[in-house]
Amino acid sequence: MSIYDDAIVADLSGGLGNQLFVFAAAYAQAQRLSCRLVIDASRYSNPDQPRVYELDFLEDLADETLRFGPRLRRPMFMRRRRAAHTPFVFEENSAVRYDPSIETITPGTTLVGYFQSWQYFDGVADLLFKRLSASVGKHAPITLHLRRGDYLNAQTAKFHGLATADYAKRAITLLNALGAVGSVAVFSDEPKRVARELDEFPANLTFPDQTGLSAMASLQQLASGEHMIMSNSSFSWWAAWMINRRTGGYIIAPRPWFQDDTAASDLLLPNWITLDARS
Repeated sequence: MSIYDDAIVADLSGGLGNQLFVFAAAYAQAQRLSCRLVIDASRYSNPDQPRVYELDFLEDLADETLRFGPRLRRPMFMRRRRAAHTPFVFEENSAVRYDPSIETITPGTTLVGYFQSWQYFDGVADLLFKRLSASVGKHAPITLHLRRGDYLNAQTAKFHGLATADYAKRAITLLNALGAVGSVAVFSDEPKRVARELDEFPANLTFPDQTGLSAMASLQQLASGEHMIMSNSSFSWWAAWMINRRTGGYIIAPRPWFQDDTAASDLLLPNWITLDARS
């Protein structure tokens, strides 16, 4: 018998965007079941882990955070094995499609996966929005996010694809036609590269300095616009979600979400506009 038989355990992975999705799904289930919530952040104690734990600011919503300890060691496709801390494990069927069977889980379950759909946490969305947007200011009428970095790696690009500069230009043109005008604050993990890609495009582009900012502070800067043009990343998604709730402004998202033409219909909100990102 485990000391976490009465808890939902959030098995975190990835960067801030992915961590938020897993936490949100687990928090929603813990609230539904009126049981304890445990954050398993032990993955980030591994010195070879390229990401860092980012959810300190949400720890007061959980009952415990595990920073060290045993982990679930197995490929994601091997289902229904015993978790490190709980009798049961729930794995999603798809990274971007909502699995309603999550509503049948019981206390003593570890959530393993990505849970990238707003439907996993719709019941607690108001509280999460309040916590995430508490320090959001305002930078420009439109914010634009173009993910580069590891997305330029051949293997990563083969899976994720890339939201191109041409996609960004068409999105700005569309927003202007819809009445969303003004300067565009451009955010990227490679701002100099993106500035070259957008060179000579007739728009008022600014590149806010994010030097030394935490991932959460960077996310709040990205979420500071009235409207947004997204990249196909979970980090970008959370900024768009925050803008959607804060201003009701236009959100333009890339399609397909993955290079294999996955549409991610359960990930993107119904009122978001999609544009082909590949050309």
